[in-house]
Amino acid sequence: MNVGQAVRSGVAVIAFACIIAGSSQGTPIAIGSSAGPGDAGSKPSLERSRAVILSYIDAYNRQDTNGVLALMDFHYVGRGGESFHYSDCNFRTRTLKILTTKKHLRAWLQRRFSLHDHFELVSVQQLPRNPQVVGFTARRSSDDLRAKGWSPLEMATKFVMDGTGDRTMRNAVGNCRNLPPL
Repeated sequence: MNVGQAVRSGVAVIAFACIIAGSSQGTPIAIGSSAGPGDAGSKPSLERSRAVILSYIDAYNRQDTNGVLALMDFHYVGRGGESFHYSDCNFRTRTLKILTTKKHLRAWLQRRFSLHDHFELVSVQQLPRNPQVVGFTARRSSDDLRAKGWSPLEMATKFVMDGTGDRTMRNAVGNCRNLPPL
C-alpha cells in the first residue's frame, strides 16, 4: 500500500510520544481489527494503523517529502486546543525539534533525508490500556547517528489513532532523552 492509498483508506495516526526502546510500555501484538472503515467515532483497527505506519516508513525511507507530508493534517486543532506538531530529535545538538508548519516540516525532512535518515522496522505495538495507542519499533540510521557511533539506534515511537480516518495530527518521531552517552 502506498501513501496515497493509506490516506484514501481512511487511516490516521497522531504520534503521541517517542522513546528509546527499552523504556517502552508497548506490547507487540498480532494484527487484528477493532472497527470498520468509516465508523463515526470508532477506533481504527490495528490493521489500518499498521498500514499508515508502514506508509509513513515507506515514504520516509524513499525520501519522499510529499508522501510524508500527505499523511499530516496541518489544520488539526484538538478539543483541548492542541494543534498539529511534528517533533524529532536533533541528534547533533541533542535537543527536541518541534515543527508546527508544513514549510518548517518540509525543510526538516529535507535535512534529515540529506543525512540518509532511514528506519528499519522491528515491530508494531499496541498499548494494552488504550487500543488507540499504536506505534513501531525501528532501528534508525543516518549520517549524524553514524558519526556519533550510535547507528543503528533502536527507537520505539508511539502513535495515538484519531478514529476519524484522516491523517497524522501529532507526531513525535525522535526523542532526545535516553540517548547513549557522548
